[in-house]
Amino acid sequence: MSNIQTSRVSWQEAAAQKRAAVNDLIPQEWRIGDVPSAEDQPNITGDYIRQFLTPREVEITETEAEAILAKTTSGEWTAKEVATAFCHRAALGHQLVNCLHEIFFEAAIADAEKLDDYFAKHGKPVGPLHGLPVSLKDQFHVKGVETTMGYVGWIGPGGSSGGEATLWDEGATYVEHEEYQFKNTATAEFNHGIAEIIQALLDAGLRITGMREHQTVSWDAIPGQMEDIGGGEYKLKKEPWRLPLTYTLQAVKE
Repeated sequence: MSNIQTSRVSWQEAAAQKRAAVNDLIPQEWRIGDVPSAEDQPNITGDYIRQFLTPREVEITETEAEAILAKTTSGEWTAKEVATAFCHRAALGHQLVNCLHEIFFEAAIADAEKLDDYFAKHGKPVGPLHGLPVSLKDQFHVKGVETTMGYVGWIGPGGSSGGEATLWDEGATYVEHEEYQFKNTATAEFNHGIAEIIQALLDAGLRITGMREHQTVSWDAIPGQMEDIGGGEYKLKKEPWRLPLTYTLQAVKE
């Protein structure tokens, strides 16, 4: 997690510092000495990226998930060598196309070593996905790590990070009426995707009767990229239609 104070530097500087912080997590032995431009090397797949990998790493990273599991759960491949191969290839890809927002190579390999230790001790895998590398989209909060989704305004303190519920109590509500005040004003925000929320409602026996996405939000969600349109609402300055900011989901218990 970076310690960039975005309020004290320009957004260009904050972005550059964030990129540098991510790149610093790439091991020296995985660095590409001379990174070509997109014009010089428009296709980085196939033989181009394979030149930086060992034959074993090529085999591992070009094997389908089901086949990988057949080898990791049987002990033919170790979880560590699989994780290391994928981390190496991901590091190469990032240097060429800037595809990673955060890097967990050390944590991934450490977890893989624990899986190998378990297999060596018990002679069986931890579970059906034993040793299968997984990447996370930068919309899932991981405790102690920033979740920026590429937005400079979410870098550093005040940004989006977690892994646990975000709690706050400002003693106010979105209802602007002096006569009505909520006594319980504490709010807990969890990181749940739309599919997870909808499934939870269905599992609870509710019938979904409507859903609508909105282009506005009741706070300055992306500092520097939002404009106040009045009435306590904000929207993106440019092309607000491209990113829904909130949604309304209605369900009834029958």
